[in-house]
Amino acid sequence: MSIAARWDRRTALFAWGGAMLVGAALIRPISENVAWIATAARYETTHIVAHLFLYGTLTALARAAGLTPFRAATVTLAVAAGQESVQLITAPEPRGPSWAEAFDLLVDGAAVAAVLAADRLRGRG
Repeated sequence: MSIAARWDRRTALFAWGGAMLVGAALIRPISENVAWIATAARYETTHIVAHLFLYGTLTALARAAGLTPFRAATVTLAVAAGQESVQLITAPEPRGPSWAEAFDLLVDGAAVAAVLAADRLRGRG
């Protein structure tokens, strides 16, 4: 892979990770003003699917950018922890982490594991 292609993929990786952190800060105000988002957000299934998509995509971008499986997992889970922290800090009543955040991180870890397993099956891991 050329240096330019790797740079473009790393730019996409950092842009996606940054957008996820900004999105974490904005999701509550947006869902309070957009009815269909508020309705979708009420369901835990939506929440789980969103986490699987977001963190699976981030892991895939990390691998496409040339990161090793370990580094891809580390970057992804660091963004996941950051996202949970942003949500705690921006909550109407700030609080400490709970089982809800632990569950989200487990879902994020499952997304990472699924992408890395798929990579390994394709012979990239």
